[in-house]
Amino acid sequence: HDLTREFVGKYARDNLIIVTWANHAYLDFVLNWAGHLRDLGVTNFLVGAMDKPLMDELIERKVY
Repeated sequence: HDLTREFVGKYARDNLIIVTWANHAYLDFVLNWAGHLRDLGVTNFLVGAMDKPLMDELIERKVY
């Protein structure tokens, strides 16, 4: 997905968004991080993929 105001706006809560960046080597970390946030009810986060393999995995697993 392109990082546009409209895209980010769908995820922001109270004008706040949590962002991290990773490459495919950190897939397990990203899935763990996103899973814990979701378990806590946090939905205002995005993960920036630094390579295509991670981007493909995140899209497949619906981790944005």
